[in-house]
Amino acid sequence: MLYAVLNPIIQDNVFYDIGKSRPTNRGLSWGVDLFGIDGGSVKSNLFLNDLPLDNTFALNIASL
Repeated sequence: MLYAVLNPIIQDNVFYDIGKSRPTNRGLSWGVDLFGIDGGSVKSNLFLNDLPLDNTFALNIASL
């Protein structure tokens, strides 16, 4: 199987007010969206002050 990303490391980040700026003027707010990865880790991150938007997530991990 061919993966888009091998062993990503997402670590020690602060995600604050995700979606607040609304650059596309839509009610969505996405933090980290991982799809098509092989291995890796997501650790020691802070997701703070989520906004009341319709399409929102802090972390989404999906398989192929």
